[in-house]
Amino acid sequence: MNIVIKKIDSQEIYYRPDTTLTKESKDFFAPDGCDVSNISLGVAFKIDKPGKYIGRDYIDRYISTAYLTLLIHPIFNSIDESNINYKIAINSVDNTTYLGSKLFEIGNHPSKLTISVDYCQESNFRDYIYKQIVFDIDPIIDEATECLINLSKHTSFRIGDLLIIQLPTTLSLSSNNTVVIKGDLPQPLFCFDIK
Repeated sequence: MNIVIKKIDSQEIYYRPDTTLTKESKDFFAPDGCDVSNISLGVAFKIDKPGKYIGRDYIDRYISTAYLTLLIHPIFNSIDESNINYKIAINSVDNTTYLGSKLFEIGNHPSKLTISVDYCQESNFRDYIYKQIVFDIDPIIDEATECLINLSKHTSFRIGDLLIIQLPTTLSLSSNNTVVIKGDLPQPLFCFDIK
């Protein structure tokens, strides 16, 4: 399985191995030397059929469903972030790509996506922080479409591959955090601790 991540409104594309993927809200245990973890929201599109040289008119045959995704990037203070090996390492830490439940079907999607993020800076829940983030859906789908068309000129996609559009919102969280992320549904999409 390939996990391809494209930052929205950017030309940056990177890959993660499938060992980083978790489908449950498991707690994240930060590696030694990691003081802070950056958490980015993303919208994942699961590839429905194998393809290469995918044309714009056929895009709906290849992606049909979107999922909320969290991308955790551990930050190691003692390592030079400009080092390419560092960038490879932080994108390869196991259990750092959280795949949530289905958000919407393409073609039958809302115009906007509202995500609520609650987190605490201390284990005793004194410093409780709440953020509500609203995204337009169409630019996210357009970005996924363009990325899939362009990448399929150079690589083949398989059933189950994930194309993730990384959204611009990033949370920097230290250890001893409880993170709860909700959508328009009453039950949380994600609920986990950073330890």
